[in-house]
Formats: sequence, structure tokens, C-alpha cells
Amino acid sequence: MRLSRNIRVGVGGSRGSYVPGAEELRVTDQGHVAISNRRVVFQGGLKTREWTFSKLVGVQHDPQRPISLIQVTNRLNVSGISYPAEQAAQVRFVLELGAAIESGTVHQLVSYVEGERAQHARVRPVPLPPVTAADAPSVAARVGAGAKAALTGKPGQSRRRRVIHTAIAGGAALLLLNAGVGAMNGSSAQPAVGLPIPAATTAAAPTPTASTAVTQSARATATPTSPKPNPTQTIQPDVIVKKVKLGARPVAPKLLPTHGTPVRVGAICRDGSHSDATGRGACSWHKGVRTWLYEQPYWVAENKAKNAARMKKYKAALKTWNAQSERNKLLTNYPCSKGPYPKGKAGYAPWRDTNHNDIACDR
Repeated sequence: MRLSRNIRVGVGGSRGSYVPGAEELRVTDQGHVAISNRRVVFQGGLKTREWTFSKLVGVQHDPQRPISLIQVTNRLNVSGISYPAEQAAQVRFVLELGAAIESGTVHQLVSYVEGERAQHARVRPVPLPPVTAADAPSVAARVGAGAKAALTGKPGQSRRRRVIHTAIAGGAALLLLNAGVGAMNGSSAQPAVGLPIPAATTAAAPTPTASTAVTQSARATATPTSPKPNPTQTIQPDVIVKKVKLGARPVAPKLLPTHGTPVRVGAICRDGSHSDATGRGACSWHKGVRTWLYEQPYWVAENKAKNAARMKKYKAALKTWNAQSERNKLLTNYPCSKGPYPKGKAGYAPWRDTNHNDIACDR
């Protein structure tokens, strides 16, 4: 290209095709959302964004996560809002209602909702008939059902568990039966040994025979004797307290960096609108860029969470180490033990003048 008599400029060309990368869904800000019949306004800590229903292309709700993506004609990239899972149904309905009011399709939305309600009413379970006193099982049926459940297990259990339950119940029944038979045999044999020997009032006492000796000995052993009361023990022996083996003092953990180079995420145009573009061409149809928007890299929040967890663990370990160290110092200077009674109870040793870490020490 000739610019003047002695100046020429050569203009080259380039060939190729632009292949965009895969889009990644990430959270860029947190704040509050207001939905009206004209637009959706998000007011966050970093920026404010709006989606006008008059420029709406479509609203897509994520079936797995509480996220709604809103596509409008004045933005190249698709953005949206995320909300708590328990409020997903309400937020999505309000979005659909606002878009329907703006586009004049409220009657179609009402017809759709009425159809969903009718479908829900059709699949509603049939209510069971009321139960009266005549439907109650008899006493014999209840006793039989209880005995069957005790022997074979509850209905609905697996076959293996019911077999184990039946085996255990059968063994317990046999043990009870054997114990009952033994008790009956013992009770029937006891009167034959313990019968008293009749004695005449005027005649001399007969010579004791073998059966008489057995009867007298059985009667003598059956006579109860009153045991002597044992004195209650008022003082219990102390439990000697030993030192705890301490390791090295916990060292403060190494913290991860929490500040990085801010990343450009968008721009505020001169006419007040927002743009997701981060380079040349941003706000080209909105009178140019007024302010660029930046935010910290994604790993800053992750490092802050890791640092908080490390510091919490370090403080807990340091607190335990300090308590055990103070306890060992006390055991070094004074003879300590766990007293027989807690402080304030009867019998508390008066010579113990302090309770430190649940131990008492002589000073």
C-alpha cells in the first residue's frame, strides 16, 4: 500500500479459525436477588447485575442443582443465579411468572399449572376406609400373634434372622422348661427330709435312728443365723497420680498465601450497564468502559479455609499441651493423688487445699 511518494506499507494477513474453549460454571459473587415483572436484579458485594425480561431469550433450570441460567440478548455469555435448595421451587416459579407477565403468556402458564394440579390429583392415593371397633382382632388372635412373633421373629425380617431368632427362642424355652422341672422335683423331695418326728409327752424319748439323725441335722442347718453388721467404710485409699509423658511443644502451622493478583472478570460501561467482556471490545455498544471489575483468584477462598482448619487444630493441641505441662509441674513440686471424696462432700480431706486438673496435692 502506497502512502506517499517514497513511503509504502506492507499489510500481511493471517489464516486460521477461532475455537472457543469449554465453558465453566463458577460462582463469582454473593448477594441478594429481587425479581419483578420486568427484570431480575442481583446486588452483590462486588457488582450489580440485571436481566431484563424484554431482552430475555430463555431461562434454563438445572435439574440437579439449585441454579437458574438466564440468557438475554445484550450479553454474550450466559449467567444466572444460585439459591438455597429449599427455595428452588419458589424462585423458579417467580422467574417463570415474571417472564410470562412481560411476554403476555400468563394464561399459558396458568393452564400449565392447572394441568399439573389435575395430574397430581389423579395420582393421589385412595384413602383407606376408617377402622371401627369391629375390625379389632380378638384377644386370642392377639395372643397367638404375639407368641408367633416371639418364636419366629417379626414380619418383614430376612429369612436368616428369623431362623436365628427361632433357634434362640427355642433354646430359651428349653432352659425354662428344664428349670421348671427341676424346681418341681426339688419341691416334691423336700417334705420327705424335713418332716418332724412325733414325740410322746409322757414316754421317754426314743433312741435316735438314722432317719432321726438326718431329720435333726436337716432342721439344724435350715435354722437361719443373723449375720453381724459390717462397719461402713468411710475412707477409701487414694489413687496415686503419675506424670504424663509430654512431647515437643506444638509448633504453629505454615499458612498458605491468601492474596493473589486480581483477575479481571468484567466491566461497568459508561451508560451504567455491565459487561462480561474482559478485553478489547468491552462495552463497545455502551459508550465505552467506565471501570474494570476485578476479583481474587479462586484459590484464595480455599487457602483461607485450609488456614482456619490448621489454626484450629494447632490451638487445640497447644491447649492440651499446656494443661498437661501445668499438671506435671504440680506433680513435681507436691505429692498429689485423687482424693477419696470430691470437694464439698462429707469426709473430704481438709489437708487437701486445692483441686487442680481433678487432683489434690499436699503443700
